[in-house]
Amino acid sequence: MGGLVAGPDYELASLQWIRRIIAALPAGFPVILFGKGTAGHLADQATSGARVLSVDSTVDLAAAHDALARDATLLARGIQVALQGNLDPELLNTTPLFVREETWRLLESMRDRPGHILNLGHGIRPDASLECMAALVSTVINWKN
Repeated sequence: MGGLVAGPDYELASLQWIRRIIAALPAGFPVILFGKGTAGHLADQATSGARVLSVDSTVDLAAAHDALARDATLLARGIQVALQGNLDPELLNTTPLFVREETWRLLESMRDRPGHILNLGHGIRPDASLECMAALVSTVINWKN
């Protein structure tokens, strides 16, 4: 729901509660923060205490990484977060060739950008092609960073 909240209202409507939850966890507890449609709030989310920000498949992952890496407020505070994302699960209903191409494209877009965790959106749907899933796994395994 955070994606439905405009700029300054995001802190009051959502992020303040996320901050409280994260603050209540043991120090160093690994937290991945995901909010669908919240790409416009990534810099604010980076200040939440989460170690990883997960983005949905509509986000240009390399651009998001670069924006966070250049954010003056985050730099001044020494805040660095990893990004998780962001293959669309519908990809597994296409062809193995297309899966390989899109997975490779995403991995290449994150080359030399540290802190990326490849993620398949909301997971594997029941109707996903096993051949496409195999193509995804083999592409990730065979990609050289």
